[in-house]
Amino acid sequence: MKTTLQKLFSSSQALFALALFALVPFSALAMNTTGWVQYNNDICGGTSAGYFYAVNPVATFSQIPTSNLPADYTTPGKYCIDETTCMLGQGSLEDCFYVDNGTSLVSNSSYTSIILPAGSAPTVTLTASPPSIVAQNGSSNLAWTTGNSPTSCTINNGVGTVSTAGGNTSVSPSTSTTYTITCTNAYGSANASATVTVTQPPNPTDSITVNGSSSVTITAGNSVTVAWGATNATSCSINNGIGSVSASGGSVTQYPSSSMTYTITCSGLTGTTAATASASVTVTPVPADMYASFTAAEQNLTATAGQPVSVQATVGNNSSTATGVPVNTTFWFNSSQSTSGASYKIFSSCQPSGCPGNWSETEGTNLDSTFTYTFNTPGTYYYEVCADEDQNGSYTVTDSNTANNCSGWGTITVQAAPDLTATTPSPFSDYIDSVHSFTDTISNLSLTSSATSGFHSIMQLCDYTNSTYCGTYDLVTDTGAYGSTIPPNSSGSVTASGISDPHTAGTYYYRFCANEYATSGSSFAQSSETETDYSNNCSGWAQFTDNAPYVVCSITSPSGTIYPGTPISYAGSEYGFAHYATLTWDGGATGSTYSNSYSSPGLYTVQLVGSYGGGIESATTTCSVTVSSPNVTLAASPDRVAKNTTGVGLTWTSGGLTDPNDRCVLSRGDIGTVDSTQSTSTTYIDPNAILSQTLYTIACGNGVSSSTASTTVNIIPGYSNF
Repeated sequence: MKTTLQKLFSSSQALFALALFALVPFSALAMNTTGWVQYNNDICGGTSAGYFYAVNPVATFSQIPTSNLPADYTTPGKYCIDETTCMLGQGSLEDCFYVDNGTSLVSNSSYTSIILPAGSAPTVTLTASPPSIVAQNGSSNLAWTTGNSPTSCTINNGVGTVSTAGGNTSVSPSTSTTYTITCTNAYGSANASATVTVTQPPNPTDSITVNGSSSVTITAGNSVTVAWGATNATSCSINNGIGSVSASGGSVTQYPSSSMTYTITCSGLTGTTAATASASVTVTPVPADMYASFTAAEQNLTATAGQPVSVQATVGNNSSTATGVPVNTTFWFNSSQSTSGASYKIFSSCQPSGCPGNWSETEGTNLDSTFTYTFNTPGTYYYEVCADEDQNGSYTVTDSNTANNCSGWGTITVQAAPDLTATTPSPFSDYIDSVHSFTDTISNLSLTSSATSGFHSIMQLCDYTNSTYCGTYDLVTDTGAYGSTIPPNSSGSVTASGISDPHTAGTYYYRFCANEYATSGSSFAQSSETETDYSNNCSGWAQFTDNAPYVVCSITSPSGTIYPGTPISYAGSEYGFAHYATLTWDGGATGSTYSNSYSSPGLYTVQLVGSYGGGIESATTTCSVTVSSPNVTLAASPDRVAKNTTGVGLTWTSGGLTDPNDRCVLSRGDIGTVDSTQSTSTTYIDPNAILSQTLYTIACGNGVSSSTASTTVNIIPGYSNF
């Protein structure tokens, strides 16, 4: 047996074919497997892992192609055929091959180990549920099962690798698609297919009714039920203000004010055609019902004679039907409850499109905020309001009930007007260009009527006493609107602010006028309050004295007689300037103090000027100072003596001799100088005898200024000293 086989496989090709035959047991030969198969169990011993090349059927044995080696097979190994051991006792063959570098097959007969295949190719099934779907939003579930432990499974058409243990996945193809699953293991591969058929979506359908019908007629103000249904729709909408609605159907309640057609439009999936359906409603109007009435506040009004009163009433439409056009509203006024001979005022209500249904408003103030009526004489008056009627009783629109067109008569009680007057202000005095606020009392002399808020008053400042002529200066200041009412026989105060005094000093006059307002410049006119007597609005005139500013100069030292060379201090003050004035002294010195001195006796004057605003305001004054000559006094004690008396005392004092070089010289008429002391105040005892009447003279000074004094000592007649 061995010899025969060796002959049969004498070539390397036969050897490999035999080896191939020995590698494939009967179970493996039945598989549809061709290629390298890897095994990890050692059946015959010798190696623990390896590959064999399987070929089926056996009749196609051929040279084993090295290019078919597994890509990851790189470990050299030895693989032998032992037919006695592994081929069920069919002989003994020990020819082998081995892989020495992962690519080359080399025949060798020195090895007896072999790796044998074990197991079967995988099995697989694939189903699609549902097998048919609608395009765009349909999906089908692919489910598969496997057998014989596949090592990998994939599904084509974008699904990719899936679980080898079986499973399912959802697919949504846009066109009909056949999906194929392929599973493989070491012994082979298997596949299965399932087809998903894709059909196009159907077009939507819809329907709509009004009160269950395709057309209906109602009276204005009633409701209708709009109902709809739809199939194969993704969105629906209805016109005439309903908008988007459910695509599965529904209903809404509507109150159409005019005839209209409701149209529903439903859209389906992309590529489908939208569906529409319509139902109509015809709305017939009902007649309007215009009315006029008074509220409690509108029923009885009060007014002041000569002053406008705002009149109003509630006007409306009781019907749900609009008038469609404006209607006339007439206000009647009379001293009796009759339209005969009455005054009237007509308004066109609800412009421009007419009065709505179920509508009302306060006519008069809301209709026309300027609508007022004036009664000039106190008394009781009546007024009535008629809707949808003119002064002739004619109607503008068809009215279902004309009995309620007029309100009935309301009452207006007209009282006498107030009487406002201003109080004469007090005299006032200030300096030019000062700014002040003046307050005055405004009185209501009426005993029955209040003065309403909002009237103005003015203050007038003039340079002339005539109440009708102000002269060259005329300033009118408005005090503004009075903020509250002044009850009968009551008073209130008004204030004119920011009044600047005239720039020129002098005597002016001012007054207040109640219920007057400043118009322009120095003009004023009657204000808003109606009065019984306008002639007493203005007060009497009060004197307004505007004084010029002035300055004051004073000598602060010395306090006594001033002599040549004595320092003199001055102080200045300013009064009545609009702002602080600049004080300027002789020689240009400025400030509130100044000092100088004079070398000679005489009367001197110092000028002080106060000025503000570059001379806009100024005042001048002077300080006078008298500089006295030095003086000296001389006295003898005793001044009557006996002949030959000695020791007469002479005493002198001096004033104004402040120079250090001043000296005094005492002389005697019959002797000459008897003392030349520099003392300007002393006592001298004359040692010389008095022989006859004797004249003493003292002269004090320094050659610039001097003063002298004399005294006489007389001899007592008939008496002499021996």
